[in-house]
Amino acid sequence: MKRGVLDVQETRPVSVLALIITDLKSKSPDIREGGARRLKAHLLGQMQNTPPELYNRYTRDLLSNHITNLGGSPNRDEKMGALLAADVLIGMELNDISRVSNFITSFLESSDSAIVALAAKSLGHLGQQTGTQTGFLVNRLIVNALEWSQDKGPKNEMRRFAGASVLRELATNAPSLFFHHIKDFVSTITSVLVDQSTMIRLAAVGALKAVLKVIAQRQTSQSRNYFRELNQGISEGLKMNTTPSIHGSLLALSELLEGTGDYMQTRFEEVREKIFAYKDHSKKIIRKTVASLLPVLCKNFTEEFKTKSLALSMQTLLSLDYVKRDLRETAFRSIGSIAVMVGGAAIQRYLQEILAKVKTCLGGKLHTPEAVSCLGELAKACSNTSSGIFMRDINEMLTL
Repeated sequence: MKRGVLDVQETRPVSVLALIITDLKSKSPDIREGGARRLKAHLLGQMQNTPPELYNRYTRDLLSNHITNLGGSPNRDEKMGALLAADVLIGMELNDISRVSNFITSFLESSDSAIVALAAKSLGHLGQQTGTQTGFLVNRLIVNALEWSQDKGPKNEMRRFAGASVLRELATNAPSLFFHHIKDFVSTITSVLVDQSTMIRLAAVGALKAVLKVIAQRQTSQSRNYFRELNQGISEGLKMNTTPSIHGSLLALSELLEGTGDYMQTRFEEVREKIFAYKDHSKKIIRKTVASLLPVLCKNFTEEFKTKSLALSMQTLLSLDYVKRDLRETAFRSIGSIAVMVGGAAIQRYLQEILAKVKTCLGGKLHTPEAVSCLGELAKACSNTSSGIFMRDINEMLTL
């Protein structure tokens, strides 16, 4: 029997799909991502040129067989490829998006943080879709994520990470739906911010940042109450006086400064005291966090900072251990940012010591690109001042 046009059309997608699946299995992230892009183009073509019933059958088979088989592989790269493929399906006008959602959600049980983070990101994309079914799925995910983030115990660390990651992604991508869960989030997040695990604390800070944007976009009579509760939670976290609780609470304080409008504007002394209390902490992660917070303090209280905190900030930043790469990188970024904000006249008295630090980090073992960036910021800050000798030194260093 002769092959008809329909036979050719039915076999062609299989060969194209086989090539795409091969790319999704690759060890190279770039090739996997390229495979996902080709899958999207392939499905768009199928959507435009195939009757709806056949298209829906094709996508169901794609998920049930090809993508599910990839996801069931013990190979990490193939699991990542499966998630990328499922992510593509989210925007492809499927009749039953819940099957894709359930497939992605199953990866939140993984012990691999990269896989969990990728699954959470895909669920965030789910939140961008419209429709009653999607709304139901997203609301259920938010409720579940709030519960997961509270699942205590060392064996449940990845579950807490999954919860915090999903909250971050859904607050970012589905703010209207997330808004209805703000009260529960606020009462929950402060305990996650002080988790023993750094990756969970960072995910919680990301979630807090996203939620503060949701609150800012929809100011209500409850907004200030939420801010007050969060600020109180940060104070309680600092009182716990453990390295994890101090770290998470300081990061959360930074987000409050940046994301609560004028709520924190009358609290300069309170914030200043909280930050500088830990400038000499024995743990590097705390000293680094304090250093990164100083530009945030300056940005939000520039005039008070110039008169009451600039000297102590420069002392703190210049006394860090510049042998440690992450500390000197943070120090140079903070010094440069502060210099631009306070201006050359204010920063001039510290220039000699700053430039000495910069000079030691322009080459050799301590070479740091951030030192060059800091020089650029200093030049910008001092361009309209009378510090001619220092401008000459700065320009000379910039041309090295």
